[in-house]
Amino acid sequence: MGSIGIANLVFESVGGATVLSVAAGVGLLVEVILLALRCQSVRGGLWAELGLTMGALFAGPIVAAGGALAAIRGAQQAGAMRGRLAVRVGLAGTGLFVLGALVWPRPVVGSVLVLAVLSAVWSVRAYRKTTSPISRRQRVGFLATRLLVIFLATLWALQPHWTQTRSESTRGVILIGVDVSASMARKDMAVGRFAVASKGGVGRSRLSGVVAAMKSQAEALDGLREMAEIRFFQFSRSARALATDAAGQFVPALPASPTGEATAMGDSSMAALDALASEGADVRALVLVSDGCNNTAAWVSPEMLAGRLASRSVAVHTVGVGADTVTASLRALTVTTTGAPEKAAAFQRMDLQPVVRVMGLRGRTVKILCQFGPAVIATESRVVETNDATISLRISHVPVETGFCRVQVTASLVPDGSRGGRAVALEGQPRAESLVQVTDNDLRVLYIEGRFRYETKFIAEALRSSKRITLDRCVLHQPLRKAGRSPLGERLEDWLGYHVILLGDVSADSFSTAQLEHIKTLVDQYGKGVAMIGGRKSFGGGGWQDTPLAAVLPVDLSRSAGQITQPVQPVPTRGGLLAAWMHIGGSGAGSEEASAVACRKAWASLPPMPGANRLVAKPAATVLAKGATGEPMILYQRFGKGRALAIAFDTTWRWALSPPVEAKAAAKGAFDGAVLQKRFWRQAVLMLANPKGSVWVQANRASYDLDALATGREQIEVVAGAEDARGVPIADGPMRVTLAGPDGKARPVALGRSDRMWRGVVVPPQKAGVYTLRAAATVEGQSRRAEQTFTVVQRDLEALAVLADTSQLRAIARAGNGQYVPLRELGQLLAALKPAAEPRYRDVVESSPILPGWRWPVLLAIIGLLLGEWIVRKRIGLV
Repeated sequence: MGSIGIANLVFESVGGATVLSVAAGVGLLVEVILLALRCQSVRGGLWAELGLTMGALFAGPIVAAGGALAAIRGAQQAGAMRGRLAVRVGLAGTGLFVLGALVWPRPVVGSVLVLAVLSAVWSVRAYRKTTSPISRRQRVGFLATRLLVIFLATLWALQPHWTQTRSESTRGVILIGVDVSASMARKDMAVGRFAVASKGGVGRSRLSGVVAAMKSQAEALDGLREMAEIRFFQFSRSARALATDAAGQFVPALPASPTGEATAMGDSSMAALDALASEGADVRALVLVSDGCNNTAAWVSPEMLAGRLASRSVAVHTVGVGADTVTASLRALTVTTTGAPEKAAAFQRMDLQPVVRVMGLRGRTVKILCQFGPAVIATESRVVETNDATISLRISHVPVETGFCRVQVTASLVPDGSRGGRAVALEGQPRAESLVQVTDNDLRVLYIEGRFRYETKFIAEALRSSKRITLDRCVLHQPLRKAGRSPLGERLEDWLGYHVILLGDVSADSFSTAQLEHIKTLVDQYGKGVAMIGGRKSFGGGGWQDTPLAAVLPVDLSRSAGQITQPVQPVPTRGGLLAAWMHIGGSGAGSEEASAVACRKAWASLPPMPGANRLVAKPAATVLAKGATGEPMILYQRFGKGRALAIAFDTTWRWALSPPVEAKAAAKGAFDGAVLQKRFWRQAVLMLANPKGSVWVQANRASYDLDALATGREQIEVVAGAEDARGVPIADGPMRVTLAGPDGKARPVALGRSDRMWRGVVVPPQKAGVYTLRAAATVEGQSRRAEQTFTVVQRDLEALAVLADTSQLRAIARAGNGQYVPLRELGQLLAALKPAAEPRYRDVVESSPILPGWRWPVLLAIIGLLLGEWIVRKRIGLV
């Protein structure tokens, strides 16, 4: 219903505001100039003329009134003439000021009116005097024709319309959404108004509680419908409109059971609102009936959407369904996190902190199983002491294999004999998985000495100055039987973190048998390195011939005793010249012969040492350096998967203290002893650690959600690279990367070069499962490969949140300037919606042209009048 308002005359003028404004301004300027010319007859010179002109423009009525008084009282003819002039210029100036004022508020309409008035004035002036005498009747006819043309042109430009304003009432829309995601199937509705107890005291599901609540409020909904239109929709990950029940009640026709796998309150509500907006509906309020378990969003969060609606005067209300505390009907077991890090270092302790939440199982025993790869690393049972308990564990594990390994934590309920072995239906997610990337990038060295000496200090400084090497030192002053307790660990895990073991001037009785066995195991089975350095208690002099290391070291310990007391100068053997790490003067450029010459020259430049241990090489050992008389100085041997080194001397600190080489001498190829000393120990450790050039490939995450990949919320970003044995990135060479899915088929991955690495984005997989990235490249002439595994999962997001999240619903209501009520108070909320459902009034403006379809006829009439005037003027001689 509407009521008629006031009719108005408005103009919808043509466009071209700038052109019209400029034309009107030029016309007014011409008239101002003419006005100034009229004022020239005033005595007093230029300033008097300007003063009269400005006065006529901005105070025209006053000037005109003053001129009228002067004309009436003027005793002389000149005074009366000046008074009449003042009246004319005052009136003309007032007219120009009024015309100029028309342009300011409405440039187009005002400009058209100004041009019309100026055209009329100019027409009158034009016919005041003509080039040939014409009769008064002809002059009046021409002037009337010209004024008619101006009038018609003005109407054509202004387009006059009649507008009619009326007020009409609008019917608002109340939008009600009901959650139908999987979490609405939980039977935790308290027995009461909207829930009926089933066997065992278990209440109705959340969705059935909503159905009962809607039916109980059918009368209130029907009453609210008389005031406003009510629309229902169901939502989970998306929204779908709901019809109303046809059984005589105005209630939504909800499904018998939940149909969604996840909840996106914000996205689904926005979709429902967009559908109404396309209809032009006046939405007054949004009501969301849900358990609050919002676990996904592609575009907008529910709080953000509520804030946007509140800014548009649309209130957002929420109705809470389900229990936010543990009820008697709830039995749930959920592993919330594995507590595993994304990255861990090989051979070092890694801590896992899994968390398990147990609800409704007070007094029962929960068994927690933790696996690292296929191996079970921890099993623990806990008795649940409260009805809502959180079990946190701390598990330590030492990974020994590099790469990606799966961590899996599983929680299960131990059968209770007193209950007859009946199985309990559990909700939640009793298993969680994650991937851990195990790396072995750092090179850790354990240096053990029996006393403090110069050599210890300088070896430590040489190794610590390298960014790749981490050094731990230990001094065993006394035999173990006297010390009572060793600072070194007795477990293999305590030794696995080291890549190289350096044994200085220390005797074998400073170690336990288990510790020595661990060192042998490190070299034999784990590919580590060990070196023994000369000293009084080293080799045979320290009782090492009766230990497990006798088989590891490259010397015959039973015959390697005593000291060489004369000065020694190590000289590389042929085998030493072939060993790259023995080239302490640098890598050497050019041929093998040139490199060998540079190596001999570097060793020869070192000062002699005062003595060394007397060693006897094993038949399988390689002698890398000898003394002047042929005594072995440096010996090497492979043992199992690892390497062993024997160094007869212990005074390389003398190299470091040799005089520094001047710049001129260095330019000619002289060597600095301090540099050679550091290089010798670093290269020896790197050789023992046996680093290789490597290829690596990794994705930006260990696990991806299939739905998030499909919607673009997540991307699989791949980075790959290659390094040489020194850890320097390789800048050139091809990198081949493939991706193998659950079907086993490998597909190439397109990567681009960036900062000495290869980067790219993988096309999102279509199926959940385990995927493997494989990279291959050539490093220092050898083919190297690497792989990484990641998982794409179809997460059961609804299983993680067992309890209703009323805090989420309250936050949405606060952001939307609405109310939060539990389901039992649905009727109160419907009553509170009545003010929003009341009719609202809005003004509707209807516009109609005064003469519809007249624009072209008027334009033709204007052309015809102007043409007729021209013909007549030509015939009487005015043209």
